[in-house]
Order: sequence, then C-alpha cells, then structure tokens
Amino acid sequence: MDMLLYDQEGGLIKVLEIPVELHRSLFRETEVWRSYLELRKIRDYYKANVNLGPDEIKRFQDDLEQISLFLSPCGKELARQLISEIKVNQPWKVRITGDQVLSSIVMGYFGWVRPRQQQALIRTKKAREETQAE
Repeated sequence: MDMLLYDQEGGLIKVLEIPVELHRSLFRETEVWRSYLELRKIRDYYKANVNLGPDEIKRFQDDLEQISLFLSPCGKELARQLISEIKVNQPWKVRITGDQVLSSIVMGYFGWVRPRQQQALIRTKKAREETQAE
C-alpha cells in the first residue's frame, strides 16, 4: 500500500510505502482500529483508494499516534516513521492506494494519464519552470 503526497497545486511530492507489517499490526494485532475513522478507510490492503484533504491528513496522523499505544514495538516504530514522513513533507493532499490502483497511477506518469491528471501535471511543471527561471 502506498501514500502519494501532493502539494497545493496537485504536484506529486513523494511516494511513501505503508509497509505490510504496519498494516498487519494495525488490523490484526488489535480490534481497536474500528474506532478510528481514517484508519478504517485503509483496511482493505489491495483495494484501498482513499483521498485525504488537510483535515483528514491530520486526523490520520492522530489516529496512527493513538492506535500505536496498542501495537507491538515493531508496529509502533513503523507508525512513528510514517507519521514523521508525513509531517516532514507537509502534504496538502494524500492519496492512499492499494497495489492495483498504484500501478495505473504510475503508468500515468509515463504517458498514459487521464485528462484531469494531465492538466494538473502540466500546471505543476509550468510552475516549477517559472520558479526556476526567476
């Protein structure tokens, strides 16, 4: 499962992995995940296709911090690392995808992009070029 982090203009900042081990820790080591709205959205490892805005990203981080109290030491460390990466990159939008969804997104970056995605990529590229020219 992967997290695609985007800036305000829709440009891809970074792709993070949600390790299988963390996913297993969250959803198999404990049943308390049902109490966390944002975590419930990613329970299905292969079919998840979730978009989070700024408020939801914050709640997702909070959910991870709170549930980590119930995880094994390994699960706690993986959750801490993921939270840290999200905080460092400060995304405006996050897309969490299962393996099936990610492959279509990656293909999009190599030329097979839907029109709306193509427009966002063009805007991001132009903005970066203008910034570099200054």
